[in-house]
Amino acid sequence: MHADELGGIAPGRRRRAGTEAPPDVRALETAAATTPWLSATLHAVVSTASLRAAAAGINVHHSTLQDRLAHA
Repeated sequence: MHADELGGIAPGRRRRAGTEAPPDVRALETAAATTPWLSATLHAVVSTASLRAAAAGINVHHSTLQDRLAHA
């Protein structure tokens, strides 16, 4: 994937004050607001080397993590 394909979630991109968030950012914000574990789960997955490590990092069983990812 190329950085220009990431839209509003590209690293280093900042939203200007008074502008609306891109659709992908709004979707993540809405999902996180209605699913309390979503942000921590996604952060664990992208910041560890494996799903088992991610599960251990947020103190859930690896199958629970897989269920959460399927839900997300």
